Amino acid sequence: ILLPEIALTNQFSRRFEEFFGAPPAIWHSGTTKKNKTIIWKGVTEGKIPIVIGARSSLFLPFKNLGIIIVDEEHDASYKQDEGVSYNARDMAITRASLENIPINLVTSIPSIETYNNIINKKYHLTKLEKRYKESSLPNIEIINLSSEILSKGSWIADKTIHKVNKFLNKGDQVLFFVNRRGYAPFAICKNCGHKFECPNCAVNLNFHKKINKLLCHYCGHKSSLSRSCKDKKKCDLLFCGPGVERIFFELKKIYPDKKIEIFSSDTLKKNQLTNLLIEKVEKSKIDILIGT
Repeated sequence: ILLPEIALTNQFSRRFEEFFGAPPAIWHSGTTKKNKTIIWKGVTEGKIPIVIGARSSLFLPFKNLGIIIVDEEHDASYKQDEGVSYNARDMAITRASLENIPINLVTSIPSIETYNNIINKKYHLTKLEKRYKESSLPNIEIINLSSEILSKGSWIADKTIHKVNKFLNKGDQVLFFVNRRGYAPFAICKNCGHKFECPNCAVNLNFHKKINKLLCHYCGHKSSLSRSCKDKKKCDLLFCGPGVERIFFELKKIYPDKKIEIFSSDTLKKNQLTNLLIEKVEKSKIDILIGT
């Protein structure tokens, strides 16, 4: 069973075990060398029947592979750009074809390639007509930040806060989904107009308040904030745009009594931390989650 994100494997595995009564093996880049050796041997000898993993698990030497399931087949995470470039979904289809076994591509929004194959009757389509536990479809409302008046230093509209209050008062949880790690996507000097860029990649450096450094999200280059301006004084910095950390600090001011956490690759370096945070979310011990 292929999953697009490492963070999903443990949660999925737990649910899988609860339903089927058997623990699956978990394989991804975060799996220890020792465990990888055990899984590799177990798969080779046919002692491990089920493997849940990220794209690399596709290359395990299964003795008698029966079916491949690609969950969220549309996800861009299945594409690997570093080293050997490949799309794990396409490789899974190829492996299933070579071994003459069925493959299930699971998705709520098919990729263009998959949709085209369905239209051309190359793939058989099975639909789930009802949602899980027959839950209703979500209501979507767009709050246009261009027409909203935001107070100085704020990135969250009053309309958004009103909606958040409504759900927090009901005892529900709230997720702020932000597409930027760190505090701000780039920094600029108000006096000399200098933009802090990565010397290797020529892209804007992101400011991370937690470590008080500028960081390149491509090559990992780190830089300090100290720089002499044209008047020989330190640059007067302006941090542009919001990242998860900035939204976190703003929400902390608005809701000092609420439990607020960040879910980002910068804050979740270890599997234990990820599992702990997911457990907290599941047990409603977190009111507001801010994540990438």
